[in-house]
Amino acid sequence: MWNLLLLAVAPSALQLPAELPLVCDQLARRALREGGVPGLSLAIAAEGRVVLERAYGFADPVAGLGMQNDTRLPLGSLERPLLASLVLAAQAEERLKLDDPLSKVLKDCPEAWKELRLEQILAGTSGLTSTSDLVRALAARGADDPLDRAGFLQLAGGLPLAFTPGTRQVHDSIGWRLVPWILADAFGEPMDKLILTQLCSVAELEHTGACPDELRPVGHARDCRELDTGLERQLFVAAEPRELRMGLCSTPGDVLRWWNAVVDERLPAQRIRSSSRFLDGKPTGHGLGLSIETLGGEPRWLHDGGIGGFRASFGASASSGAAVCVLATCASAPTGQIEEELERFCAGLPPLTDLRLPVDAARAQDWVGDYQLGTTQVKLFFRDDALVYQSPSEELALSWQGLGRFRSGELELQLQPAQGRAEGFAERRKGAESRARRL
Repeated sequence: MWNLLLLAVAPSALQLPAELPLVCDQLARRALREGGVPGLSLAIAAEGRVVLERAYGFADPVAGLGMQNDTRLPLGSLERPLLASLVLAAQAEERLKLDDPLSKVLKDCPEAWKELRLEQILAGTSGLTSTSDLVRALAARGADDPLDRAGFLQLAGGLPLAFTPGTRQVHDSIGWRLVPWILADAFGEPMDKLILTQLCSVAELEHTGACPDELRPVGHARDCRELDTGLERQLFVAAEPRELRMGLCSTPGDVLRWWNAVVDERLPAQRIRSSSRFLDGKPTGHGLGLSIETLGGEPRWLHDGGIGGFRASFGASASSGAAVCVLATCASAPTGQIEEELERFCAGLPPLTDLRLPVDAARAQDWVGDYQLGTTQVKLFFRDDALVYQSPSEELALSWQGLGRFRSGELELQLQPAQGRAEGFAERRKGAESRARRL
């Protein structure tokens, strides 16, 4: 089961590949067919617009509820860059500053945390302990009644720092659990309301909101850490103050609308895309809630996470000008791999896996024919739903990778031009390249 929404966009300098919907289908259906993923949804944005949204499989296979483009799923840690953008919006309104000590922006701040800076909390360099350590502390407490804010901060503040602040960067830190309180203190609104007033209204999000833990949908986890730990996770949820259990639920399209609002500065949050720095001045390679890598020699921003049996991945690259978000109802879903493959495809880069896109006779007519490769004549013809390469010494069924690329074992062909009728191709084997022209 799949659902498609392909939005029309005005002609622009950025032209996404025509085969992009085929690649989306192939990657998603492979995850459902081979990975046992019940359902997933994805979206792609370019030049400030969400240009493609697709949904596959089931949101709830037991109830027969199909995944739709507007099916909301928990973002898990992918909510972090969204929350960081709200902190930066508060800074733009002079409600707080990234350089502020935690004691200035968090009421009832534990004594041991008072000199930590807000930016260190968002950058993962604060030294605050891991979520796993907090779970163990809550489990050792032996009570299932929720702590109030003061009790939670007293318990968490008594845990030792994992490292000297500003000397390391980690993804798993209890610092992010403090951000809802910091935002509520800054704006004077509870988390669920400020998401609507400060985020959804500004970024024009249609399906995003703070969702209490007990109202979130149940994921289909096979390897989810939170569910594998069983009782520990239940104690963690039960003991946390309710306002810390208001995680964001959203859709891939809304995540990309948020990103577009960051890029076009409707949200004053450009800082999340810049690397933070250690105490010695060296870059951490991470923004605020985002990792920073490169793709095609240009910056790439990404986040990969999950919670409670769900998986969420986001990526955007300067090389393609596109952004991708993938959400799934299974903790083991390869959302990060799907997201990266789509980013690479939008950037015109070779795939990391064998895409094996479907080929039909009508499409193959642009490629079939006789070609001269050096002193050898070779033929491309269509047979059994595949393009076949034939030379005097071999006959190979080719796997289509999109963008005029084909492969079979060590043989790679790049048709030229990549779109329309091929007039020739580049052949690569074991690092050697030869060129052929159509006869």
